[in-house]
Amino acid sequence: MRKLLIGKEITFRIDYTVPSINREFGTVFLGDKNVAMLVVSQGRAKVREQGQQKGEVSPFLAELLRLEEQAKQEGLGRWSKLQRCTLQGRKSVKTRVLSQPNLRKKLHRRNLD
Repeated sequence: MRKLLIGKEITFRIDYTVPSINREFGTVFLGDKNVAMLVVSQGRAKVREQGQQKGEVSPFLAELLRLEEQAKQEGLGRWSKLQRCTLQGRKSVKTRVLSQPNLRKKLHRRNLD
C-alpha cells in the first residue's frame, strides 16, 4: 500500500459525522479508486463490524463486506491458509486520530510534497 500511495495526491471525502464524539468519518480515494476497497479486495485488511453502534455507516460498507468475503473464499492475504503467508508482510501500525479542526490547523498552507 505504501508504494501505491506515497507521493500521490489523494482525496478524503467525508461520508458522515458523529456529533456526539465530534468526529467525521470518510473514504480515501486515489483518483477514482476507493483505497479501502482495493486493500480489502486483496485480503490486506478486515472490515470492521458495525456491532452495537447505531446511526450512519459508510455508504461502501455492503461492497466492502462483499469484497472481504470474496478475498476469504480466494484465500488472499490475511485469509491465506498458509501460516507463512498470513504473517508475512503484516505490521503493527499505531495510528493517531486527529479531529478535522486540528488536522486543518496543522496542515493549513503547508506544502505536503
